[in-house]
Amino acid sequence: MNDENDYKVVYFPGGMNYESKKPLIRIGKVEKWNDFRFKTHAICNIQTGVGKNYEFSIKIAISTLMMESKVESELNLEKFSGLGNVLEAMSNVDKEFELSGGMIFFSMLNSLEDYKDIISTFGVKETQRILKSLNDVVYLNEFSTTTKKEKSVYYLKEFLDCSAFNLSFIRNSEGYFAFRNAGDVVRGLENEVLDYISNELDLNFKLDGFANVHSLNLKYDSKGIIPKRINILIGQNGLGKSQTLNHFIKAAANIKSGDFKMTDPQNGSGRPLINRIRAFVMPGEVVGTYPNQYANLKIDYKKIYVGKAGAQQERQLKDALISLARNLQPIGNRTMFDLFCMSLDNVIPFERIYISLKDGTTIPLWKLDGALGEENSLRTWERILDDLNPMIKKNEQYHPMSSGQLVFFKFALLSLSNIANGTFVLIDEPETHLHPNFISGFISLLDDILERTGSLALIATHSPYLVREVTREQVHVFKIIDGNISIFNPRLKTFGANVSDISDFVFEDNIKNNLSEKLIRNAYKLNRSYEEMKNDFFDELPVEMLHHVKDKLSKGEN
Repeated sequence: MNDENDYKVVYFPGGMNYESKKPLIRIGKVEKWNDFRFKTHAICNIQTGVGKNYEFSIKIAISTLMMESKVESELNLEKFSGLGNVLEAMSNVDKEFELSGGMIFFSMLNSLEDYKDIISTFGVKETQRILKSLNDVVYLNEFSTTTKKEKSVYYLKEFLDCSAFNLSFIRNSEGYFAFRNAGDVVRGLENEVLDYISNELDLNFKLDGFANVHSLNLKYDSKGIIPKRINILIGQNGLGKSQTLNHFIKAAANIKSGDFKMTDPQNGSGRPLINRIRAFVMPGEVVGTYPNQYANLKIDYKKIYVGKAGAQQERQLKDALISLARNLQPIGNRTMFDLFCMSLDNVIPFERIYISLKDGTTIPLWKLDGALGEENSLRTWERILDDLNPMIKKNEQYHPMSSGQLVFFKFALLSLSNIANGTFVLIDEPETHLHPNFISGFISLLDDILERTGSLALIATHSPYLVREVTREQVHVFKIIDGNISIFNPRLKTFGANVSDISDFVFEDNIKNNLSEKLIRNAYKLNRSYEEMKNDFFDELPVEMLHHVKDKLSKGEN
């Protein structure tokens, strides 16, 4: 139910000279144009009651559930239809009626520029009031957590799955781009793209339970022969790696509460130049690693769910796939969808990947790029399951992806569709569920995206496989030394280094584990020489272990 502060939304045909002393949104004309029979296009006039009027184009759809009259036969089974279809069915084209008086309806402006224009006219707060009154899908989708009691929010997911939305509201690229990207504009965040992002950052913060301040210096260099777009945080559990990501976001957003601070030593003012942050939530991640997406953060910040989450987060996967499929703008000689398929092909043959549809059938991934024709493509995209449920086809049988394949698939999809120019990417323990063989492909994909978008990344991990992908200047080891937390770059040259050497240095792993000591004791009992041990176990023991055994036997240690 609309509250008393909302605008009244009325269909009132005729000229646009109707005057009102109260806030009113008047739909004065419905266009004859139809999108695959859906007549949603209309002209609106906003009358604030204080002399400010504004005319704009809009798309409007209405629920047919409460209507006595049926719309044209082709649309009888649709739960939502265009305003024009409904007016024709009701024989009400020339009569006034109110939409905001309990009717279930949704609307959307035609383009991202339209959202910018209305905000420049009315300001952020008043625009939000206008869009709320219109049940604008961009507004409702962006503020769904704060408008749960609104009846329109209850029907929103159903509307986003219907043909009126998919075949009309987002039929063209302008509408789809507005739906995907206008949320930040509606929130009042600056939609600029920065040519520069901070390449050096000093972060300092104090955590309970630690005697001293966490302090680290992050350095990046995107133009060097060895790319340095990724910094790695590594160390044992409980030393504050994940909390570093949390405080990075808060400090970048310049939240005054709390004892933390981040500066850019290369910027005269010291202020970090960070325009947007995308924090990837990996499977099994501890709740609370990142701040709430809708906290009071004055920055373009979003959490991207790679693991299982609620229905709204699952829809991110479907939206991301459709976004890539619809984006035909080439990067070099490849589209974004081509890049997605190529990145998958490094670990999963993409021609064997099939996407599940709502009717229980599947479609090859490569067929989703719009090659089916406009209407067939739109209807196919509409039928995709929210969580995609990708399958691998082998010997005419469909098999679910392994956990590692699924994580890689989701990350490739979500990163390509969410990392824009000048983004700081944060990831906590991406190695979860990833086979070591996938990690190199993961880093290669991430670095390619960072290079193309002028973006940077900060990763917290336990995996030496990730560490070996970057130089030691980009590695930050967390250790307790003399009771204090210390964060430092390793002496070890990490880029391409032996994984065992990295693990030994970071986690103080020692080759003399319990099983190796038993091996040496058994060699003494059986009076076996090192040469005999080497001949018998060369195929089973790593070189490091054999050297350890040789050293112990030569010294006569037992």
